[in-house]
Amino acid sequence: MPFVVVDTVRITDIKNALEGLHSQIVPAVKQAPGFVRGAWSSNQQGDRGLGFVIFETREQAEQAKQFMESGNAPLPDSVKFDTIEIYEVQAEA
Repeated sequence: MPFVVVDTVRITDIKNALEGLHSQIVPAVKQAPGFVRGAWSSNQQGDRGLGFVIFETREQAEQAKQFMESGNAPLPDSVKFDTIEIYEVQAEA
């Protein structure tokens, strides 16, 4: 089964965050080893976000999580991680 990295973020400038998401984050994540697919979302207020990135193996998900925690992930200044967790995917539709 694949594994998903789920992150929650705080956003201080939604416009800046979306620009960074499309120009930096998505292209970088798509190049990660074992990348399957990802989705990013924000709440209606634009001050909180969620990311879901599926990887083929637990090891690849762990590597992505470690990279995100290292401070080297290409985040805009307006976005800060709150949590980063790994879950095993039990089903997909």
